Amino acid sequence: MAVTDGRVVGVVAHERLARSGGRAWDNHRYLMVTAVRGDQQRTGLARLLVESVLADLASAGCESVEWLVHPSNRASIEFSRNVFPEADETQPPEDDPYVSFALAL
Repeated sequence: MAVTDGRVVGVVAHERLARSGGRAWDNHRYLMVTAVRGDQQRTGLARLLVESVLADLASAGCESVEWLVHPSNRASIEFSRNVFPEADETQPPEDDPYVSFALAL
């Protein structure tokens, strides 16, 4: 979470994935949301937040992260492509219509 002048201006959330039977998959995370206030969106805050979370995850032994973006969310598609060009971009049928990004850490 990022706070400026006592106000939340950005958040990032992730979760550990669970395999069948409920066992946690400790070396992989699902990036659930990155949200930045409209007046902070051109400041690079989203990149800073996501990169800091990814660095923390990598230092804790996480090996990969994935996230989904709806194709109509052009800003998030462009952000994902521009900030993480090394991410594997696919459109798996099970996630239709979402675009999936997978990043090795």
